[in-house]
Amino acid sequence: MRMGPFKLVVHFDGHATNEDITFWVLFIFCLLALLASSFYFWVYPRLCPPAPPPGVPDTVRERIVSFMFETSATLRHHEDQCAICLDEFVEGTSLLSLPPCGHTFHSDCIGEYMSGATICPKCRENIT
Repeated sequence: MRMGPFKLVVHFDGHATNEDITFWVLFIFCLLALLASSFYFWVYPRLCPPAPPPGVPDTVRERIVSFMFETSATLRHHEDQCAICLDEFVEGTSLLSLPPCGHTFHSDCIGEYMSGATICPKCRENIT
């Protein structure tokens, strides 16, 4: 007896051969793997809430105060350059000091950095 491209051998006593059993076990396994992968790639992402946008939230950014640079002695860590762009702080430059750690950066540099990261670029402490 032939069924499609596969040969199903049934003995007169009604039992299938080992090859037939192996085929059907592998077929069911592949079918279950296909169902599991379709759930993982198409159904599961729709069940999960979307990931929050990267970067520091605006509510945290509003709490960070901007100030003008005078001397490095007035800074908490006595820094004299921005760790992001590596330029020296010049008198009258607008700076931001991160609240948790106190590290200081140019306002433009840290503003751009915070749009994609939530940790201090110098010590890796969480900003949020």
